[in-house]
Amino acid sequence: MALTSDLRVCQVCKEEQHKYVCPKCKLLYCSLTCYKQHNSACVSAFHEEGFAAAAAAANPTLHEQRDFTKKLTRFYRQQQEQQQQQEEEEEEEEEEEEEEEEDDDEDEQQQQQQQQQQQNPNNEQHKEAYEGLGFGSSDEEDEDDTSAQQQQQQIGFEQQGFGVELPTIDSPQHICCRPTRPDPRLAMTVMQMLFAYAHYMRTVNGAYDEAEVEEVAGHFLAIARGLESRDPPPSSAIAAVDQVLEWSAQPPLGCVDASFAEVCLSDVLRLFAARDFIIKAAADAAALMQQFKTLMLQQQQQQQEKQQQQQQQQQKEEKQQQQKEADGVKTPTAKQLAKLIIKAELVLRKLGFIQSAAYYHWGEQQQQRQQLQQAVQQRRGMLQQLQQIKKKREEAKAAARTLDACGSSSLAARKLASSPIVLPSSSSSSSSSSSSSSCCKVEENFKREAE
Repeated sequence: MALTSDLRVCQVCKEEQHKYVCPKCKLLYCSLTCYKQHNSACVSAFHEEGFAAAAAAANPTLHEQRDFTKKLTRFYRQQQEQQQQQEEEEEEEEEEEEEEEEDDDEDEQQQQQQQQQQQNPNNEQHKEAYEGLGFGSSDEEDEDDTSAQQQQQQIGFEQQGFGVELPTIDSPQHICCRPTRPDPRLAMTVMQMLFAYAHYMRTVNGAYDEAEVEEVAGHFLAIARGLESRDPPPSSAIAAVDQVLEWSAQPPLGCVDASFAEVCLSDVLRLFAARDFIIKAAADAAALMQQFKTLMLQQQQQQQEKQQQQQQQQQKEEKQQQQKEADGVKTPTAKQLAKLIIKAELVLRKLGFIQSAAYYHWGEQQQQRQQLQQAVQQRRGMLQQLQQIKKKREEAKAAARTLDACGSSSLAARKLASSPIVLPSSSSSSSSSSSSSSCCKVEENFKREAE
């Protein structure tokens, strides 16, 4: 009985019997004052538990951090796109308002001119009266009228778009003639640079983010190997084209798609036709290499700062690096970073040299340009023929499969029939073998020409 009486007593004041139960902690209390005294402690304990749970969940993993950063970048990009759209819409509205105001002003001017013409007599009546008095027509007035008409015509042509000014390219620094004039074989290096530029621009579809700078720069350097080497370029145009095609097919790229290479060669022909196109492509490649160089310098500085930190931080970083390696992320070492920085600096110098030579010595390399254009067209035709041969091979294989299927069904029918049935399978096999042998011969001829 004593135990039951103790349980019925209020657990806050411990004087009266309990009447209520706390829904949070199941505590017994008798009145509102006791509930308030108890509730402050209960709520504070509840908040402490929630804070501890939030603090325990505030240490996300690397995958959660990456997902969170991706979501943030998407959110910021969407906000920027929305802001840009709003700004464009506002600009369009302002332009429309300005056009409406201009139209209103023109209408008012036309109305004023019509009113003036109605108030004043006609010019023809003036001329008739002037001639009737014997003074005749003056030649000066006719000349003034013709000059005014010409001015109006010129203004109309300019309004229609005939007065458009094309954008000019700033003249680069003249560094190609120190101490001697550029070698004529420089055109071979220019062609290889243009092929690498077209190749990576086609790959990234004309645009890339800051996170893709390292990958795109590696793509460019893997093809334009002549920019980072100290060996002279090839003397013949065909050898230069074959060399850059071989570099694109070798690892780390391994691009052996003939159609893609043919499209890049067509881009090279278009870029090689004008001086400004070459200078613009070299400037874009130089901007890419400058971004790559700054990125490598930042990574080198970060590594130097990491080496100066304490052992505990180094151990933490080693764990993080192990996690990154497990995820597939590889960071270059200090020696690799130094080599990449030197390589980027050398490529930047050569790109500046190419811009200077293309700007100041464009007319001197006309013969080399013609040879390169002929070589590019020749190799482009070879790649097109290879694509046609592949299509014919596929068609021949499909035809051979259908003939084999027809031959098997006819053999089954011949077993059932009494009289033997002769099928023209030998002629089809001979035709397919002759077509495959001709394809092999054509491929061997192309290989000999490429060598």
